[in-house]
Amino acid sequence: MVGKILKTNIAICIIAAGASKRMGTPKQLLKWGNQNLVGHALQQAQRVSEHVFVVLGAHYDRIAPTIASAHIINNKDWEHGMGSSIASGIKHITKTGQFTHILIMLADQPFLDGAYVNNMVDTLEKKPFGIIATQYENKFGVPAVFSSAYFSELMQLNQDFGARKLLQKYSDDIVGLSPGDRAMDIDTIEEYHRLKKYK
Repeated sequence: MVGKILKTNIAICIIAAGASKRMGTPKQLLKWGNQNLVGHALQQAQRVSEHVFVVLGAHYDRIAPTIASAHIINNKDWEHGMGSSIASGIKHITKTGQFTHILIMLADQPFLDGAYVNNMVDTLEKKPFGIIATQYENKFGVPAVFSSAYFSELMQLNQDFGARKLLQKYSDDIVGLSPGDRAMDIDTIEEYHRLKKYK
């Protein structure tokens, strides 16, 4: 019964609101296979849930037209950092009251694909902790699935470290998953060209 509820009541929130200052160009629009990065993230998320939301901010006018099949959230306070974008997404998603869990992922981690995200959901079904998070050595990060018990605190985030402190605070209620060698994000044009070779 738990598995059935989770499969229908989980939303995925893709954070793609940053300005890509180190990149020098909107990294959300960089080509990745036959998609751009945000399109690739959306495609992977839709392998897991039909309820996918994308939070945009910087470069909204350029990125939004490339997204055809998801709910778009425009975080006008994106300059306040990733925490602000997460809060904006959670506030919007929880208005319906239909979701028991929200999975937060980033648009610039293309190797953490649908199979990995689905593994997070499967783990949640088998181990009903409050949070399933990605474990990076001795710390937790996103992608991460949060139960509704944490929605209120997620909506209060407003700084540039995202959900990091929340994950530290509730480490006793977390199951960590190792991403192996897939834990690579894209912050510079050099990283993009290097990682693209491994696609």
